[in-house]
Amino acid sequence: MRFCLTKRMVVALLATLAFAGASLVPRSSSFAAAPASVAVTSNAAQLATNPPVGTYDMVASDGGIFTFGDAGFYGSMGATPLNAPVVGMAADPSTGGYWLVASDGGIFSFNAPFLGSMGATPLNAPVVGMATVPYLDPYASGQYGTDVSFPQCTYDKATSSYSASSDLVASPANTGIAVLGVTYENILLPSGTSSFPSFSASFGENPCLKAEYLQALSSGAQTSLYATLWAPPISDPMLFSGPEAVCAGAGPSSAATICQAYDWGYNLVAQAVAYAASQGVTSQLWWLDVESPNTSSFTYTLWSINTSVNAAVVAGATDKLRTLGYQGGIYSTYYQYPLIAGATSSPGLPIWIAGATSASQAAAFCVDPAQSFGGGTPWLVQGPYVNANAVGGGATNVDSDYAC
Repeated sequence: MRFCLTKRMVVALLATLAFAGASLVPRSSSFAAAPASVAVTSNAAQLATNPPVGTYDMVASDGGIFTFGDAGFYGSMGATPLNAPVVGMAADPSTGGYWLVASDGGIFSFNAPFLGSMGATPLNAPVVGMATVPYLDPYASGQYGTDVSFPQCTYDKATSSYSASSDLVASPANTGIAVLGVTYENILLPSGTSSFPSFSASFGENPCLKAEYLQALSSGAQTSLYATLWAPPISDPMLFSGPEAVCAGAGPSSAATICQAYDWGYNLVAQAVAYAASQGVTSQLWWLDVESPNTSSFTYTLWSINTSVNAAVVAGATDKLRTLGYQGGIYSTYYQYPLIAGATSSPGLPIWIAGATSASQAAAFCVDPAQSFGGGTPWLVQGPYVNANAVGGGATNVDSDYAC
């Protein structure tokens, strides 16, 4: 790559400025390109874990990337013909990757999710830069509350209807969190089978979701939703319908299996969102439940022994949430998530950590890197069971939750 003397001087100046302020750069900061066609951005994820080290990237107008300090190199557009020059870049605060933006609005992502662009869209004026927007964490640190789903439903034979059996208002006093389960996987296998033959045989909907939602709203809690993920069944139309439909129908090859798994996760979330909407229930934050059965009495494991298949399910589900405009997160543990999706699966989404046995341990999990997984930042930690007042008297057990 060739630069005239003026351009070299600008590169050095921007590099010096970035180095001097590296530890002070906010997690969502970026710099627009200078007239000399060079942009600089801090590698936010690297700075967060090792602030004393000078860490930054530079991008040239042809998409070439230069890394300094501990900044990771994840690829570039250098030597690739571009429709328009690159004018800026921004760091992904979750993965340490980065995005490049061209003057026509085209986006190039490297170890960062592609969320759309303005490429090929007529613009009134050229794009001159970009900036990342931090995740919108709805919880205030130190808040607590509960999560409930179909186990907290009560069936009324007289009216043939379900109602919410746990009172989110009374005990414990909810200070702002209510997470509601929308869907689940039926663990009762058809006789003589080792896996479910279809979606309809395995898919369950929380029958008292609306009642729990109204109860949560009346408590004044910040309400979010969760849906359970699991591996694809033996055969179902949802495996062959979706963004990967073309390769999903390419026969019993490994690549086709991965495509089917992606479509399965994509459609599984679509079904969950559609069911919630049918109940008048909505949330900007959706958690994806990625876990194995918690008792040896279960005869069916939720996931494939092929971690690549499972990772594709998670990828399809998270991508569907993005296309719908929702914030996604993952519920799991540091042990179960890599066991299911593989050690290299790193969606970089907010995480909800399960397994704390006390309030103090829940708070400790928030800041313990050993408890994290999937390249995510902890937003919630699930604590121990607590007694909650049951509608009509008595008590029921619900999970407690703590906001990081």
